[in-house]
Amino acid sequence: MSPRAAALAPDARRAQIVAAATPLVREHGTSVTTKQIAAAAGIAEGTVFRAFADKETLLHAVVEDVLRPEPALRQIATIDLDRPLAAVVRDIAVTMQERVRSVFDIIMAVHWMPEAARRPDPQPDPITQRVIEILERFRDTLSVEPAKAADVLRILIFAGTHPMINEGRPLLAQDITDVLLHGISRRDGPSAAPP
Repeated sequence: MSPRAAALAPDARRAQIVAAATPLVREHGTSVTTKQIAAAAGIAEGTVFRAFADKETLLHAVVEDVLRPEPALRQIATIDLDRPLAAVVRDIAVTMQERVRSVFDIIMAVHWMPEAARRPDPQPDPITQRVIEILERFRDTLSVEPAKAADVLRILIFAGTHPMINEGRPLLAQDITDVLLHGISRRDGPSAAPP
Protein backbone atom coordinates (compact mmCIF):
# COMPACT_ATOMS: atom_id res chain seq x y z
CA MET A 1 0.00 0.00 0.00
CA SER A 2 1.31 3.46 -0.91
CA PRO A 3 2.25 5.70 2.00
CA ARG A 4 -0.19 8.41 2.97
CA ALA A 5 1.49 11.79 2.59
CA ALA A 6 1.66 14.00 5.65
CA ALA A 7 -0.24 17.25 5.19
CA LEU A 8 1.89 19.97 3.59
CA ALA A 9 1.13 23.35 2.06
CA PRO A 10 1.05 23.13 -1.76
CA ASP A 11 4.35 24.99 -2.24
CA ALA A 12 6.06 22.82 0.37
CA ARG A 13 4.69 19.67 -1.28
CA ARG A 14 5.95 20.76 -4.70
CA ALA A 15 9.37 21.58 -3.22
CA GLN A 16 9.50 18.15 -1.55
CA ILE A 17 8.68 16.39 -4.83
CA VAL A 18 11.19 18.44 -6.83
CA ALA A 19 13.92 17.69 -4.28
CA ALA A 20 13.17 13.96 -4.51
CA ALA A 21 12.97 14.07 -8.31
CA THR A 22 16.20 15.97 -8.98
CA PRO A 23 18.74 13.17 -8.36
CA LEU A 24 16.50 10.74 -10.24
CA VAL A 25 16.28 13.08 -13.22
CA ARG A 26 20.08 13.46 -13.18
CA GLU A 27 20.38 9.68 -13.29
CA HIS A 28 17.50 8.63 -15.56
CA GLY A 29 16.59 11.73 -17.55
CA THR A 30 13.10 11.84 -18.99
CA SER A 31 12.70 8.09 -18.53
CA VAL A 32 12.28 8.58 -14.79
CA THR A 33 8.80 7.53 -13.71
CA THR A 34 6.43 9.30 -11.39
CA LYS A 35 6.30 6.03 -9.43
CA GLN A 36 10.07 6.30 -8.80
CA ILE A 37 9.71 9.94 -7.81
CA ALA A 38 6.83 9.20 -5.45
CA ALA A 39 8.79 6.40 -3.79
CA ALA A 40 11.81 8.70 -3.33
CA ALA A 41 9.57 11.37 -1.82
CA GLY A 42 7.81 8.86 0.43
CA ILE A 43 4.39 9.68 -0.98
CA ALA A 44 1.73 8.02 -3.12
CA GLU A 45 2.01 8.49 -6.87
CA GLY A 46 -1.34 10.27 -6.91
CA THR A 47 0.13 12.96 -4.66
CA VAL A 48 2.63 13.79 -7.42
CA PHE A 49 -0.26 14.48 -9.81
CA ARG A 50 -2.08 16.59 -7.26
CA ALA A 51 1.02 18.81 -7.08
CA PHE A 52 1.92 18.79 -10.81
CA ALA A 53 -0.40 18.52 -13.80
CA ASP A 54 1.86 15.97 -15.51
CA LYS A 55 5.40 14.63 -15.60
CA GLU A 56 6.55 17.28 -18.07
CA THR A 57 5.44 20.05 -15.72
CA LEU A 58 7.37 18.36 -12.93
CA LEU A 59 10.50 18.06 -15.12
CA HIS A 60 10.26 21.76 -15.96
CA ALA A 61 10.01 22.52 -12.23
CA VAL A 62 13.20 20.49 -11.65
CA VAL A 63 15.03 22.55 -14.29
CA GLU A 64 13.77 25.82 -12.84
CA ASP A 65 14.82 24.71 -9.37
CA VAL A 66 18.37 23.72 -10.34
CA LEU A 67 18.83 27.15 -11.95
CA ARG A 68 17.96 28.97 -8.73
CA PRO A 69 21.05 30.70 -7.28
CA GLU A 70 20.02 30.41 -3.61
CA PRO A 71 21.62 27.02 -2.83
CA ALA A 72 24.99 28.14 -4.20
CA LEU A 73 24.69 31.48 -2.40
CA ARG A 74 24.01 29.65 0.88
CA GLN A 75 27.07 27.47 0.32
CA ILE A 76 29.25 30.48 -0.51
CA ALA A 77 28.00 32.15 2.68
CA THR A 78 29.63 29.34 4.70
CA ILE A 79 33.10 30.07 3.28
CA ASP A 80 35.54 31.44 5.84
CA LEU A 81 36.72 34.71 4.33
CA ASP A 82 39.42 35.26 6.95
CA ARG A 83 41.81 32.96 5.09
CA PRO A 84 44.24 33.58 2.24
CA LEU A 85 42.80 34.46 -1.16
CA ALA A 86 43.79 31.10 -2.67
CA ALA A 87 41.77 29.15 -0.08
CA VAL A 88 38.73 31.38 -0.56
CA VAL A 89 38.89 31.16 -4.36
CA ARG A 90 39.29 27.37 -4.24
CA ASP A 91 36.17 27.04 -2.05
CA ILE A 92 34.22 29.33 -4.38
CA ALA A 93 35.37 27.22 -7.34
CA VAL A 94 34.23 23.99 -5.64
CA THR A 95 30.75 25.45 -5.05
CA MET A 96 30.42 26.91 -8.54
CA GLN A 97 31.67 23.71 -10.19
CA GLU A 98 29.02 21.68 -8.40
CA ARG A 99 26.40 24.16 -9.61
CA VAL A 100 27.63 23.91 -13.23
CA ARG A 101 27.61 20.10 -13.03
CA SER A 102 24.09 20.04 -11.58
CA VAL A 103 22.69 22.48 -14.13
CA PHE A 104 24.38 20.73 -17.04
CA ASP A 105 23.31 17.26 -15.90
CA ILE A 106 19.67 18.27 -15.52
CA ILE A 107 19.43 20.26 -18.74
CA MET A 108 21.09 17.48 -20.73
CA ALA A 109 18.87 14.89 -19.05
CA VAL A 110 15.63 16.63 -19.99
CA HIS A 111 16.83 18.38 -23.19
CA TRP A 112 15.20 21.64 -22.17
CA MET A 113 16.25 25.05 -20.89
CA PRO A 114 13.98 27.97 -19.98
CA GLU A 115 14.04 30.74 -22.58
CA ALA A 116 15.04 33.28 -19.91
CA ALA A 117 18.18 31.26 -19.15
CA ARG A 118 19.27 31.42 -22.79
CA ARG A 119 19.27 35.21 -23.01
CA PRO A 120 22.40 36.98 -21.77
CA ASP A 121 21.73 39.35 -18.90
CA PRO A 122 23.84 42.52 -18.84
CA GLN A 123 23.77 42.48 -15.03
CA PRO A 124 25.92 40.00 -13.07
CA ASP A 125 23.90 37.09 -11.76
CA PRO A 126 23.58 36.97 -7.94
CA ILE A 127 26.36 34.39 -7.58
CA THR A 128 28.83 36.41 -9.66
CA GLN A 129 27.80 39.54 -7.76
CA ARG A 130 28.56 37.83 -4.45
CA VAL A 131 31.93 36.64 -5.76
CA ILE A 132 32.74 40.23 -6.77
CA GLU A 133 31.87 41.39 -3.25
CA ILE A 134 34.14 38.72 -1.76
CA LEU A 135 37.03 39.57 -4.09
CA GLU A 136 36.60 43.23 -3.17
CA ARG A 137 37.96 42.28 0.26
CA PHE A 138 41.18 41.22 -1.48
CA ARG A 139 41.37 44.21 -3.85
CA ASP A 140 44.86 45.22 -2.67
CA THR A 141 46.26 41.82 -3.71
CA LEU A 142 44.59 41.71 -7.15
CA SER A 143 46.18 42.94 -10.39
CA VAL A 144 42.72 43.46 -11.97
CA GLU A 145 39.39 44.79 -10.79
CA PRO A 146 37.35 42.34 -8.66
CA ALA A 147 34.64 42.23 -11.35
CA LYS A 148 37.19 41.17 -13.98
CA ALA A 149 38.65 38.55 -11.64
CA ALA A 150 35.13 37.20 -10.98
CA ASP A 151 34.41 37.03 -14.72
CA VAL A 152 37.62 35.11 -15.42
CA LEU A 153 36.90 32.76 -12.51
CA ARG A 154 33.38 32.12 -13.79
CA ILE A 155 34.61 31.44 -17.33
CA LEU A 156 37.37 29.08 -16.13
CA ILE A 157 34.88 27.21 -13.97
CA PHE A 158 32.32 26.89 -16.75
CA ALA A 159 34.79 25.82 -19.43
CA GLY A 160 36.79 23.59 -17.10
CA THR A 161 33.69 21.82 -15.78
CA HIS A 162 31.42 21.60 -18.84
CA PRO A 163 32.07 18.18 -20.43
CA MET A 164 31.28 19.42 -23.94
CA ILE A 165 33.97 22.11 -23.63
CA ASN A 166 36.76 20.47 -21.60
CA GLU A 167 37.01 17.47 -23.97
CA GLY A 168 37.02 14.97 -21.11
CA ARG A 169 39.77 16.76 -19.20
CA PRO A 170 37.93 18.61 -16.42
CA LEU A 171 39.85 21.10 -14.34
CA LEU A 172 39.95 20.59 -10.59
CA ALA A 173 39.04 23.51 -8.35
CA GLN A 174 42.71 23.73 -7.38
CA ASP A 175 43.75 23.91 -11.05
CA ILE A 176 41.31 26.75 -11.64
CA THR A 177 42.56 28.56 -8.54
CA ASP A 178 46.19 28.20 -9.55
CA VAL A 179 45.63 29.44 -13.11
CA LEU A 180 43.49 32.35 -11.94
CA LEU A 181 45.95 33.51 -9.30
CA HIS A 182 49.28 32.61 -10.91
CA GLY A 183 48.67 32.20 -14.64
CA ILE A 184 50.53 29.56 -16.60
CA SER A 185 54.05 31.00 -16.43
CA ARG A 186 56.72 29.57 -14.17
CA ARG A 187 56.71 31.03 -10.70
CA ASP A 188 60.50 31.04 -10.41
CA GLY A 189 60.83 33.57 -13.23
CA PRO A 190 61.96 33.60 -16.87
CA SER A 191 65.59 32.95 -15.96
CA ALA A 192 64.60 29.40 -15.01
CA ALA A 193 63.00 28.74 -18.40
CA PRO A 194 64.87 26.29 -20.66
CA PRO A 195 67.05 27.87 -23.38
